[in-house]
Amino acid sequence: GAHPEFRTEWWYLTGWLGSGTNATGFQITFFRSRTQHSPDNPSRFAPTQLLFAHAALAMPEEGKLRHADVAGRVGTAGVAFNNADTKLYLANWTMARTENDRYQFYIPADTFTILLEAVPSQTPILRGNRGFSAKGSSPELASYYYSRPQLDVTAQIEIKDKSSKAKQAPLIKHTGVGWLDHEWSSSLLMSGAVGWDWIGINLLDGGSIMAFRIRDQAGK
Repeated sequence: GAHPEFRTEWWYLTGWLGSGTNATGFQITFFRSRTQHSPDNPSRFAPTQLLFAHAALAMPEEGKLRHADVAGRVGTAGVAFNNADTKLYLANWTMARTENDRYQFYIPADTFTILLEAVPSQTPILRGNRGFSAKGSSPELASYYYSRPQLDVTAQIEIKDKSSKAKQAPLIKHTGVGWLDHEWSSSLLMSGAVGWDWIGINLLDGGSIMAFRIRDQAGK
């Protein structure tokens, strides 16, 4: 579930559908942000917690990314998260974990719709020191972090055109492999940090590798 007492939290899913040169890459990310607005404000419109979401499809045949994003304040209609388990709702975009440990996503964007289910093949991997991942030399520069690599993914993707006169492509079913990460923290980057590079690799033998680096202005 979510950890609203922390400043920043995110869930991100990446992976591939299909195989070979026509494989489609996908990415779906939900962010939660605790603002500095006073929590004592009783109004349900008070922006104490915000949700953002972003989704993208990498389609070789188009030579570009199709992408979309939404944002909203928690407490208004259709914007919510759950503290007990993975359940996020934002502008009709949804991400939820079922009782039998399956992750389900529904992303109705302007130029595409993604209906996706990701099934873990192994238990969660705790990153860093039992799930406490250092991001700098000071103890507060860290995050809580776990991964769900080697996900078996089934997705239905509809490619749409903004023009109502254009013929819509049929809903096509795809299978592939994905990777889900969940992190939360109140203080991540050290002073002078300007960039963060990350990679996750699902290995053919069922293992996985994750690596990241945080860069300063000089690229070090």
